[in-house]
Amino acid sequence: MSKTHLVIPDCHAHADHNNDRADWLGKLIVDLKPDVVVNLGDMWDFPSLSSYDKGKAKFHGRAYKKDLDAGLDFDERMWAPLRKAKKKRPFRVFFEGNHEERLKRALDQQPELLEGTIGFKDLDLGKNYDEVIEYVGQTPGILDIDGVVYGHYFVTGVSGRNISGEHPGYTLLTKQFRSTTCGHIHIYDHCVRTDANG
Repeated sequence: MSKTHLVIPDCHAHADHNNDRADWLGKLIVDLKPDVVVNLGDMWDFPSLSSYDKGKAKFHGRAYKKDLDAGLDFDERMWAPLRKAKKKRPFRVFFEGNHEERLKRALDQQPELLEGTIGFKDLDLGKNYDEVIEYVGQTPGILDIDGVVYGHYFVTGVSGRNISGEHPGYTLLTKQFRSTTCGHIHIYDHCVRTDANG
């Protein structure tokens, strides 16, 4: 029996932008009635934790609390229609993206200042997700769901760099040798091959 998977890639909730699309997404979940909802991560943008922008003028005014609240609001609004409809909940999986991983990096770089004040628990992912797939070392975790391997991104090999480029669907298939779905690269691409079983 085939199952319906709804995949949510890279929402990048940001304090400077409204979360209206979360309301639309919530309505889609109710209408579609998927068996599985896969949130591929980067639901939070977390510009306040960006190591690339630190020390630059554009970094001024950023705040962790605003960033955290933007993502929490997005997640709450996305699941509100399902709670209100009192429908059967799909199996819900959240993949830690590189933007959520910024929290762990910040703690690792300044534990004396941040330990006990911020942390991954702030995302309150247990409220809306049945399973949370965190990074394994420096690499996003992966999970096989009904024969499809999901991850925030997949790496090219020992270098640990994410698969991207002009034809990421093709590269994913030739590197992973199976059905995979990822976020991170912000484009739609796909590649189809038929195996020996048809």
